[in-house]
Amino acid sequence: MRTLGILAHPGVPLKDAIELAELAEAAGMGIVGTGDNGYAEAFGQLGAFAARTARVELISCAINWTRTPVTTAWAATTISELAEGRFRLGIGAMPDAWNRDWHNIAYERPVERMRDFVAATRAAWASRPGAPARHEGPFYRYREYARFDDAPPWPIPVYLGVTRPRMSELAGEIAEGVIFNSVHTVEWIREVNWPALDRGLERAGRAGRDGFDAGVRVYCAISEDEAEAVHLLRRSLAFFLPVPYFHDLLRHAGFGAELERGLAAMAAGDAQAAELAMTDEVVRRFAIAGTERQVREQLRRYEGVADWVMFSGPRRYPAAIYREQMERIVRCFGPLCDAASGHVRL
Repeated sequence: MRTLGILAHPGVPLKDAIELAELAEAAGMGIVGTGDNGYAEAFGQLGAFAARTARVELISCAINWTRTPVTTAWAATTISELAEGRFRLGIGAMPDAWNRDWHNIAYERPVERMRDFVAATRAAWASRPGAPARHEGPFYRYREYARFDDAPPWPIPVYLGVTRPRMSELAGEIAEGVIFNSVHTVEWIREVNWPALDRGLERAGRAGRDGFDAGVRVYCAISEDEAEAVHLLRRSLAFFLPVPYFHDLLRHAGFGAELERGLAAMAAGDAQAAELAMTDEVVRRFAIAGTERQVREQLRRYEGVADWVMFSGPRRYPAAIYREQMERIVRCFGPLCDAASGHVRL
């Protein structure tokens, strides 16, 4: 495992998120990310992180296709220049309902749309003065887009946020890296994601996993009382009960009964019962929770699964609770990061 980081998520005001990014860098962590998630715009946040940090890698974790490919190319180039090459563009499809209900974007053929979106964004980067770019895809089209300056000074790696196998396979085929969803089990990543990624890598004629970067987002809660830490994460997982891919994950892990209880509670409008359907065992399989000693030990499950781990604290609580948890996470895991060797000491 190469490094650890945090999702400086807008579960806190932007000022606090910036301070958390600074805190993570000072503690030795190697990566800070944020994404489109209903509070603050991702590229604006990343610009602030770029201005206030000097060493950590920054990643959009993840943005989706609510921007055009050309505006995405502009935004990514802007952050890359502000961060002097420390930026990775992470793109995710997001759930069906979020696309339709928030942005009026149809969700048919999301894998094909992602392929087209990435190709159109890269074509915009490739435009040069006197050599305008064109793109004619099934979803995105533009003509005569001309840059009026030189190429971006740093290459911008593209990562895909993935949950299911088809998007995983696409990541292996077209992307420089992958970000496994924060709702996952290690067994799902090993048995579903990686075999699909390998198929994509093979289709692209790539030399196995060499040079392909894999990260995973992980929910984490830390407390001197293990039961309290576990309880703090029920709400984060229950939030995903309306999302179909979470149903796949729960059933794969053997939690079909818990899923049915959670869905019934949601249908009855009982948020507390929906949270309680996310039992201790569900939380322990889908997240990291416990004392500092326990969560450090639980981190070992990601050895050989991902190159880096990015932590997020318990979601959908008051900002003070989220910030306190994120500070605990940084204090707990920061000392494990060895900036000199580029490896995590477990």
